[in-house]
Amino acid sequence: MTSSKNENRQKIISWLPVIACIIIAIAIRLYRTSTANHYLLAGSDGPYFPLQVKYLVDHSHLAFSDMPLLFTLGALFSKILYFLHIGTENECILLSVRFIDAFLPPLSAIPVFLIARVLTTKNIKFSFAIYLMVAYSILNYTPLFIFSFQLQKNGLAVFFVFLYIYYIIKTLKYE
Repeated sequence: MTSSKNENRQKIISWLPVIACIIIAIAIRLYRTSTANHYLLAGSDGPYFPLQVKYLVDHSHLAFSDMPLLFTLGALFSKILYFLHIGTENECILLSVRFIDAFLPPLSAIPVFLIARVLTTKNIKFSFAIYLMVAYSILNYTPLFIFSFQLQKNGLAVFFVFLYIYYIIKTLKYE
């Protein structure tokens, strides 16, 4: 019984730095979008993302041919906010765009940490290098700034790429 509690405690403790990295990345991304007092997100996707979400909400299809996952998530979240009477439809769309831009890409730290856990051997305990790899995956310049200013669709795709890599590693490990 006590060994089970210790194992659970160790698992929770091993996730704390990952959660801290995610919170730091979210805070930086929220700070970046809130301090400039811009109505839209900065960068080339700033007006494009809300436009696609608005068109999807109004017409049930995209205004311009593009990959629909990010815009569908934005439309669903904006509808939830609108049904909760958070604001007008346009305000809910902009809030959902900012929320998705700030909260979803930092979640890529989760599959990176899972990959690091799978690739470590039983002889090597969790070390600072694993947490450094997790922090670098979401706190370096590319996912933190470029994927949030210019390439929001790619920022969300990074999560799915890491998740796919984790799945492949787990599949190959058990074959």
